[in-house]
Amino acid sequence: MVYPSLHTVIITPICPHTLTNRPIVIPDDVTVRAVLESREEEVILTLDGQTGFPLKFGDVVEVKSAEGRILLIKSPYRHYFELLREKLKWGER
Repeated sequence: MVYPSLHTVIITPICPHTLTNRPIVIPDDVTVRAVLESREEEVILTLDGQTGFPLKFGDVVEVKSAEGRILLIKSPYRHYFELLREKLKWGER
């Protein structure tokens, strides 16, 4: 969970094979660069639920925040933690 007003990028591994692979939260002014250095492993890159894209040895992937921003609609009647409590059923038995 990341508070909505924080300016961050979250990189999340999909179907990791070990429990040590966790989401990474970075400031939105940082660029992460990954280079595929294995010839034997099959690596598929998937972005925002799109069809996977196979990577080859030596391919470089850079993750960074977009220059533009989008505006989202937010209800003035619902607070962030109220929504979390409802959706995650906090405080219920």
